[in-house]
Amino acid sequence: PDTLDTLMKKGQFAQVPVILGCSVREGTVATMFNGVSSKAFKFINGHPEALVPSFLGLKPGSEEEKETRDEIWKFYFKENPLSWDTVQEYLVKLAMEQTACIHQTLNS
Repeated sequence: PDTLDTLMKKGQFAQVPVILGCSVREGTVATMFNGVSSKAFKFINGHPEALVPSFLGLKPGSEEEKETRDEIWKFYFKENPLSWDTVQEYLVKLAMEQTACIHQTLNS
């Protein structure tokens, strides 16, 4: 019989769709890395450009980055400050960002 590597190269395997993620609450992974705390909220409120995903490749300080930052803030937080009152929206934002990053990685 062929090795697994050979079978994979020949495409001789069951091609089963894979679902990456199953919940809009996937952003909760940030809680494991201290991404959800009063200190983190203070930093992001003071540096809202931190919400702009780096994989977008926008030049820091550019007009495009500022517009993207503002649109993200309006869309997820309705222009409210990031706080414990808006933490659920923040987690949804993180989940959507993770999904987009995975999608981009798989398609590049």
